[in-house]
Amino acid sequence: MLHRWRDRTFAYDADRDEKDRPELARGRVAMRKRHLQIALAMQTIGAAGLAELQEKLKQKLPLNLTAEESQRLLHAGAKLERETLGEGKEAKYTRINVILGDYEEEEGNVDEEKFEAALIEGGDKEGLLR
Repeated sequence: MLHRWRDRTFAYDADRDEKDRPELARGRVAMRKRHLQIALAMQTIGAAGLAELQEKLKQKLPLNLTAEESQRLLHAGAKLERETLGEGKEAKYTRINVILGDYEEEEGNVDEEKFEAALIEGGDKEGLLR
C-alpha cells in the first residue's frame, strides 16, 4: 500500500463524477425539452387525425380503419381517460402512519396527549391500536 492506489482511484472517480454532474444535468434538461416538443407535435398531428375521423363520422363516410387501429384507438382513449381522471390512484398507494416516540396502551386506554403527539398527519387512532 505504498501509493494508496485504491484510495487515489476512488478520489479521482468521485472528482470526475462531481465535475461531470452539471453537464449531465444540462443534457437531461435539453433531452426533456426535445421530448416535450416531439410529444406536443405528435399530439397536434393526432388531434388533427381525430378531427378528420370525426368529420368523416358526421358525414357517414367510411373511416378505413383496420380492426387493430380501432382497437388501439379504444385502448389509448381509455388509458388517457383513466390517467386524466386519476382512476385507481387510491389502490396504488398505501398510507403509512409513523408514530414517533412512546405511547402507552393499558387495557385499551391510551395516554391521549402522548398518543396525539406521536401521530403524524392525523392518523387513525383506532386503526393504529388494532
